[in-house]
Amino acid sequence: MRKYFFYFLAAAFITALFLMIYFSVPPRPQSAERNIVWHRVQMDGSRAGREYSDSSATAAAVQILKDCEPGLAKYKEVIGHSAGEYSNLRDQADLPLGNLVADAMRERGTKEFGVRMDVAVTNYGGIRIPMPAGPITVGDIQSMFPFDNKLVYVKISGAELQRLMEQLAKTQAFQPVSGVKVRVKDHVLKEFTVGGKAVNPKKTYNLATVDFLLQGGDQLYIGAMASDIVMSDVTVRDVMMDYVKGCEARHKKVTAYSDGRIILDNKDED
Repeated sequence: MRKYFFYFLAAAFITALFLMIYFSVPPRPQSAERNIVWHRVQMDGSRAGREYSDSSATAAAVQILKDCEPGLAKYKEVIGHSAGEYSNLRDQADLPLGNLVADAMRERGTKEFGVRMDVAVTNYGGIRIPMPAGPITVGDIQSMFPFDNKLVYVKISGAELQRLMEQLAKTQAFQPVSGVKVRVKDHVLKEFTVGGKAVNPKKTYNLATVDFLLQGGDQLYIGAMASDIVMSDVTVRDVMMDYVKGCEARHKKVTAYSDGRIILDNKDED
């Protein structure tokens, strides 16, 4: 009997403790619906270690950055200048920055492989941040092109090149291209020319692209369409680094533009 009475007291104590805890915690307010607006904020790494408030925590953090500055100096070297800020967002067809990268790849491919590149195709995913307006540093190019995607020369028939453009037309954002002009309506390729001429299905064309797109990158399998592939050790980062330096050597600002090479008329983008 005493044993059962002890069990009763223990159960009553635990129940009372639970009720005390339950009622002592204030009720959680009903979560109101909130609209969250995101904004891009530019961070200027070139100022690291140079400006800070009187907060000791901030000063300590800045000191860490200052200690790193000697190793970061090479990334702060200005190698060129841009005529404006060029977005990497796929918010429009014929994106100026995409055009610039594709054109630079086609030009570099011609020099690298010793044959004229008819076409170049790259991907927006390889361009990670916008090109800044004004001074362009080594670090800017490193941040824009952090991947080691290599420049590749692909020999491809006109028929396969047509099929590649048809695949690109089916995507939400037509990837950056050079040397071609396309018109797409409702994700169907309506017009396609290379160098201003209609594509010859039996002709072999020289295509500059990146190794990432050879075997499934961005759902493209350009390697399977190729009659021959020549690899290189040149990355897209190298291509753009040298392109910017070349513009600076000629006292020219890096300029990107839309020129109507890609015309999209897709209902799902209205």
